[in-house]
Amino acid sequence: MNNMEKSELVVSKILSRLMDIGFTKTTLSFQDLDLTNEYEEFFDLSVRWLLDEGIIRASNFAEAMDSSGSLVNPVLTAYGLSLLRQPSPVSGDEGETMGAAIIKVSEKGTSYAGIGDFLGGFLGGFTKSIGSG
Repeated sequence: MNNMEKSELVVSKILSRLMDIGFTKTTLSFQDLDLTNEYEEFFDLSVRWLLDEGIIRASNFAEAMDSSGSLVNPVLTAYGLSLLRQPSPVSGDEGETMGAAIIKVSEKGTSYAGIGDFLGGFLGGFTKSIGSG
């Protein structure tokens, strides 16, 4: 698995976990993702990317990621939720949403062939749907 595929898996695990917990008071750390230590170096930058893209938000990102490595009260934003409801441009399964595709990647630990990729397809699929609407 190359570094991009590892990043995709970490992002998928984060998003899948946030879909599971919904809007509850909680924390999220790398240990919550059930991944081996080889993926830990991708956690911080994956979280930062999701925050910078406006897909997730958290109460204390600046403090938490600098000290304890945990996010406090992480949630999907309205934008993130709308992305997850979009049809998946990368899965090949008719009618599959991005949320379902993310869960598949998260559970199986596999990347889609030609996903290039998954993260680009994730945002690209949403951009395409806005442009055609």
